[in-house]
This record gives sequence, structure tokens and C-alpha cells, in this order.
Amino acid sequence: MEKTAVVPGSFDPVTLGHYYLVCEAARVFDRVVVALMDNVEKRYLFSASDREAFCRRAFSEIGNVSVLRFEGTLAAACQETHASVIVKGVRNSIDFEYEYDYFIGNKILTGGLHTFFVPSDPALRHVSSSAVRELLKIGASLSGYVPDNMESCLLDCYHKDIKKV
Repeated sequence: MEKTAVVPGSFDPVTLGHYYLVCEAARVFDRVVVALMDNVEKRYLFSASDREAFCRRAFSEIGNVSVLRFEGTLAAACQETHASVIVKGVRNSIDFEYEYDYFIGNKILTGGLHTFFVPSDPALRHVSSSAVRELLKIGASLSGYVPDNMESCLLDCYHKDIKKV
């Protein structure tokens, strides 16, 4: 029986931490769905279509990974993809506490679907989408924060969006 994992997130933008998490999930599960979700509580730097394009590019070379955009709940995304597990990354105890509350809610909403927590690579503990957004704003290098094939793409998109404002 094929085991499908859902790796949910807003990916605003995709980082090396996300890449590590998806690669780890892809090693363990037969199929991995990167579920691009929108959180109504967040203000995004990049549009949903840009974030989807970033994810498709970042994960394109991992054979058992697909990227899907969802507008509903994580529970609905899990049902639609026939997921057997949710995979979440944690960098530290603060991330774990935050994600643990969602784990309980998601377990109820999904009818008992389990969440696997994957600790970050220690070399990537400092990497976050927030940090990448700050680096973009100050014009600093994104090297060591985003996958190699993403830096110029993110910079181009960011500067295109800035010119619109």
C-alpha cells in the first residue's frame, strides 16, 4: 500500500529548510505532496501563484514529490490526496510548541491522521521564510538560505513586485 505524506505550508518563500524537510519526507514515504496553503492570518510577500511556481521549481528534481495548491483546510487537502500522514518541520522548541497545538486539532479534523515531526538539520536552524524575506528587503545574498536554483528566481520576482508598488 502506497504511503502518501502531505507537507503543508505557505512557502513564502521556499527555503533550504523546506527543501531539507521535503527531501527527508521523500526518503521515507512513497509519495509526498507539498501542499501550498493560505493562512488568512498572514500577509504574504509573494502571490500564491508565485509561491506555487517557486515550490515547483525547488522540488522539481525529486521524483516522488508533487506540488498542489489548496484553498481549504489541511484536513481537506489530506482527504483529497489520500494522505496517510502529515509531515511538519521543527527547528526548535518554540516551533514544536506551536506545531503541537495544530497536531492536536489536525488529528481531530482528519479522523486521527498522525503528524510526524522532523527536526531540522542543525546547520539550517537559523533558516526561515521570515529571514529570507528580510534578506530580500535589505538586498543581501540568499546563499545558504534558499535552494541554489531559487536565488535568482526569487530576486527577479521580488524586484518585479517592488516595481509594481
